[in-house]
Amino acid sequence: MWSGPLPTDPLELALEYKLGFDDVSDLQGKLCFLCTDTAEREFNAEDAKVLADAMIAQGPCEVEYIFFQNSKIGDQGLEAVAKAMAAGATPKLLTMDLSNILATDAGFMHLIGAIKHCPNLRDLVFKQNSLTDAAFSALHEVIKRGEWPAMERLNLAGTQSERHTISDASFVPFGHDLADGVIKTTRLEEIELSDTDISDAGLASIALAIQRGHLRKLRSLYMQACRITDEGARALADALRANKRTQLFDIRLGYQNSHDAMAPRVTPEGGKAAIEAAGESLGRRVFCVLDALEEHSSREVQESHGPGVNG
Repeated sequence: MWSGPLPTDPLELALEYKLGFDDVSDLQGKLCFLCTDTAEREFNAEDAKVLADAMIAQGPCEVEYIFFQNSKIGDQGLEAVAKAMAAGATPKLLTMDLSNILATDAGFMHLIGAIKHCPNLRDLVFKQNSLTDAAFSALHEVIKRGEWPAMERLNLAGTQSERHTISDASFVPFGHDLADGVIKTTRLEEIELSDTDISDAGLASIALAIQRGHLRKLRSLYMQACRITDEGARALADALRANKRTQLFDIRLGYQNSHDAMAPRVTPEGGKAAIEAAGESLGRRVFCVLDALEEHSSREVQESHGPGVNG
């Protein structure tokens, strides 16, 4: 914890006081940049710009993890960080958590434009910001060009009050390119797109990619509070039955259409079909959240000699 007087030098203020560095001089050797944002020491866009400029000036650094969640860097701060990435300052970067940083499509566009300069980047968490189809379409093009080869985790979830307006308009073309082998993401393990406007067509496009074996390492599929009904769940069930080599074991389909209590949604029976199919394929336990669907909170399937439903 900082115990000295409040720094007056901008670099010292951003790095030592707000990022908890022992000394400004160890910027280049740090493995993790963790924002310690509080009411007293808000990490904002100006701080991000100071950090980015220092990274560029010092050259490639050792940082592997950037955790700026719940900060106030916004689009301008994210643009500065992306500029440092593009300048080759973060060649070893593995994970970025940029949840709830007051960012929109504008900042996201700068970020994904710099991904190609971080060949080891595995995980991108960008939940609780403000994203639209335009942002997802741009990401789709980046992935299609092979500029994010190490992708393992993609988290673009919104929240119930701040939904990301990513819909089938942008997601279905992405799913079709996966299914057709145009996009090769053999390392992708987690897709988190809860609290978006994706519906049955979007889930069906991803299901087809699973069925054709183009998402061989996918383990987790989180699409809660979207616009999915039993039709989408059945498409996923059919895909899992057709592909006995699937690794998908964690499926979240709860709270569908939570913005509209009268809207069609995944029923317990529809969700049960999907997880039974996964259990049959995997021969082991599969977890599927179906919260807020009548009185059912969750279901599990354990497959050994035959499928069984618990919960």
